Amino acid sequence: MLKANCDSQTQTVVGYVCDVSTRQGRSTLKDAVENNFGGRLDCLVNNVGTNKRAPIEDSTEEDYEVMMKSNLDSCFFLCKIFSENLSKSNGCVVNIASVAGVSSSGTGSIYAATKGAMIQLTRALACEWGARNVRVNCVAPWMTYTPLLKEATRSDPSSLEKAMKWTPMQRLAEPEESAAAVAFLCLPASSYITGQIIAVDGGLTAQGFQGPTFKI
Repeated sequence: MLKANCDSQTQTVVGYVCDVSTRQGRSTLKDAVENNFGGRLDCLVNNVGTNKRAPIEDSTEEDYEVMMKSNLDSCFFLCKIFSENLSKSNGCVVNIASVAGVSSSGTGSIYAATKGAMIQLTRALACEWGARNVRVNCVAPWMTYTPLLKEATRSDPSSLEKAMKWTPMQRLAEPEESAAAVAFLCLPASSYITGQIIAVDGGLTAQGFQGPTFKI
């Protein structure tokens, strides 16, 4: 969270640690906005997510519950509890999904389901909140050099090289490149853009994905 003082041109960052996959964690974040910003919320970026790659036969109920709560529930319920705050400030929402929610990318059916749901939630809320002048958009990244990706590919580093070959731009993204798309969607420059899914994917979804899937 960022609190800006325009008179002194100083910026203060206020951080809170809370598990937004839970009701208690979301309540903590809600209280933080009320206490630190007087309830004003200009931008909500739903960037919480996790994954456990496995074919559906090897996925457990716990895997399903953890990914659904972390990826989808946090996004849905944060939008819900901050609805009034966003309406008062004519704010905007940016949901972070994945190209896995657009087309199959071999990352597992549960993860794909959560990201696909986030994309459709984006479209539905953009229409639902359009008359309030609250914009809702989505950024869908492809494989990006994050700690989660590095851990997931530790056992098979060659998978990164393969992913680069499948990508038209022949490289993977840096986190800053997805962040730039998010920043754009939070700025006045995107004031007439809502309900859109921007794939930060080096051209992958434009050509059609032909990467790996789980072997049957």
